[in-house]
Amino acid sequence: MGSTFLRRTATSWLMAAAGLVALLALTQLPAWASAANPGYGAPPTTSAATATITVTTFADELTTNGNCSLREAIQSANTGSSVDGCAAPGTANTIIRLGAGVYALAIAGANEDANQSGDLDLLAAMEVDGRGPLSTTIDGAAIDRILHIHSGA
Repeated sequence: MGSTFLRRTATSWLMAAAGLVALLALTQLPAWASAANPGYGAPPTTSAATATITVTTFADELTTNGNCSLREAIQSANTGSSVDGCAAPGTANTIIRLGAGVYALAIAGANEDANQSGDLDLLAAMEVDGRGPLSTTIDGAAIDRILHIHSGA
């Protein structure tokens, strides 16, 4: 009876210790993963200013009508100046916000690198932020690739 009690107590302590080690390992995993792989875990902090451009239409356009299309928002981020209804981000890091819905690229053209037709040409650093993969879609309509990220972007 005494040895059974000791075995159970020892087993309980070993299981508790193993659980504690596992818990400590899990709490340290995000810090370890971020240090080992900067693409994982919390994003790096930056002291640079951030500008946000909110897209207000699903249309693919570069026209002066007061709207801010996805193409116009990218053009604004590329140039640092206002384009139609898209505010000028200046030299700040730019976040382009998309609402839920489908943004269909409709201006045909290929092999053009000025964001005027076909794919969306990213010439500067920016972040395109939708409402999630099941809510926000950019449809390339098979006219070209969707995003062309140039060197330096």
